[in-house]
This record gives sequence, structure tokens and C-alpha cells, in this order.
Amino acid sequence: MSGESKEISLVRSAQTGGLVADLDGEMTQRDWEDRLVVQLNLRSPLMAKSLLREMSKAFGLSRKSPVNEINAALHALMMLEPKDLLELQLMVQMLCVSRQSLEIMGLAATSTITETRELYLNLTARLMRLYTKQLESLGKYRQKPQIIRIEKVSMEGNSQAVFGSTSSGGQ
Repeated sequence: MSGESKEISLVRSAQTGGLVADLDGEMTQRDWEDRLVVQLNLRSPLMAKSLLREMSKAFGLSRKSPVNEINAALHALMMLEPKDLLELQLMVQMLCVSRQSLEIMGLAATSTITETRELYLNLTARLMRLYTKQLESLGKYRQKPQIIRIEKVSMEGNSQAVFGSTSSGGQ
């Protein structure tokens, strides 16, 4: 890639079927955003643009970033398979927290000053706890409550019926 500026577009990977970044001089930033809107079933291109901008900033990416770094960020997001806008927002946050904790852990590993290393490790631990909470939130959000509707109850003899809320499954 010489000094020319190329736009980044999203295309389907022949191997994984997921979206990956591709350099294409014919694609515009708007085309990239439109593809993300379609892929994630978003209703607003403005939301796609905003989320991409937030994720890029948090990851330290720009149009001048290597394509493999952009691919890695997009691949990580798409592998989480967001189902709606709320999941997408949470997943962008999760990826940013995960990446930041790993970067800080790397700083801790190379620090020669004990106090600085401890500070980095404490920050990493806090970010990892946050990531765990985000993961739990995603799991709870994805676990839709199961509603069972009983249309008719027949009772014979000395039978008893229990009505009300009950829960099942491991608890």
C-alpha cells in the first residue's frame, strides 16, 4: 500500500462466513456502515457509525491502522453474534474492556518498578471483574424468561393443584 488512502469495507469471509475488513478503493465509509447496519439488523446507520467510531477509538484504531487489526476487532465482535442493539452495545464495551485489561497486563509484565507493576495488576483485576459482570449481564439478557400458559385444569377426586409462580432448573 503506497501513500494512497483506501477506504475499508466489510465483506463476508469465504472461510468463516463472518464479516471481515477489506480494502477497496470503490467503497466509501458510508458503504461500510450500511453493511454493518444490514449485518446486525440495525435500524439506523447513525447508530452503526457511532458504534464503529466508539469501538475504533477504544481500540486505538484509525483508517491508517493495519487491516489485520481492524479484521481482528470486527471478527471478535461478529463472533459474539449480537442479536440486537443492546447486545451490540454491551459487546463493544466488553471487547474494549477485555482489550484494555490485556494491554495493561502487558505493561505490568514489562514494568521494573514494583509499585507501578502492582498498580497495573490492580487495574487489570478491576477490568477483569468488570468484564465478568458484563458477561453475566449478557447471559441474563439473552436468557429470555419462559412463559407457560395453562389453558385448562381438570381435577378428579382428592387431587390438589398448585397455582402461582414456580421456577425450575438447577435452583
